[in-house]
Amino acid sequence: MAQSRSFKLRQADNRPNYYDGALPEIDRKRATAVLVRQSKTGADTAQAESRETQLGLQNYGRLLYRDDEPDVRLYDEGAGVSGQKRIDEREVLDRLYKDMHKGIVGTVILSREDRLFRNKHMDQVGAFTKLAEEKRIKVIVPPISSASTEERTRVYDFTNHRDLVAFQDKMREAYGYIEGHVKYMHLCQQNKADKGGYDGRALPPGLAVKGKKQDQEIVIYEPCANSPYGRRRSPGIWENSTGKSQGRLSFSLKYQRKTKNGICSRQRCALYPAWDINLSIPKPYGTG
Repeated sequence: MAQSRSFKLRQADNRPNYYDGALPEIDRKRATAVLVRQSKTGADTAQAESRETQLGLQNYGRLLYRDDEPDVRLYDEGAGVSGQKRIDEREVLDRLYKDMHKGIVGTVILSREDRLFRNKHMDQVGAFTKLAEEKRIKVIVPPISSASTEERTRVYDFTNHRDLVAFQDKMREAYGYIEGHVKYMHLCQQNKADKGGYDGRALPPGLAVKGKKQDQEIVIYEPCANSPYGRRRSPGIWENSTGKSQGRLSFSLKYQRKTKNGICSRQRCALYPAWDINLSIPKPYGTG
């Protein structure tokens, strides 16, 4: 009788590389920078593979030096950094930009072009490409997955007009993602909130979310039902222990834009003496 076989999960000791074919030529006398950025706060853990993929580009950078001693430097912006910010508003990118200006960096490696910018007016893109052209710095975007092995490595030499135009096209696509897909998703999220649904925002103590996905609604958390605030009698109506109606659950949306110093003023839900619950949701900003 044949012996049963069990499945064993085996983790690779090293991440595989997908850099088949000839490696691009770089200035091996200068350092190679690997820029890492994730726009969403907490993405370094929630989307850990994206981060690992970007960090893995350091191995690719070492390959580019061939037999020479590699000088690969990591410029890690971490998670929660928007590509819409100016260069001087992004500490790590600003350091990279200064090292480019000093002649320290000769090559920049990215997992995607939009890791640099999502720049509406192209002013930050222009400043970067102008400096890269003056200092003869290349930007390289290699294949990052077994599903992308048919893609060729994209090398941007900004002294070449075609490369410059191709990179500018990628930058326009990067911002177009915000104006298209992200903006659409924010509008859908707002529609859900306008109907009284839960749109994923933080709630104050005493409130909870009931249901799944599209049917989610905001309700009083059960342990709070017998609190001095009262209990729910019917949708939107609240009463105290005497059975006397106390008011309605109402939602009003108040938007406050960023102040000049970059701080976003946000008002959260609050229980008012008149039993109105004012749910103030900050206007969603585009992500990078």
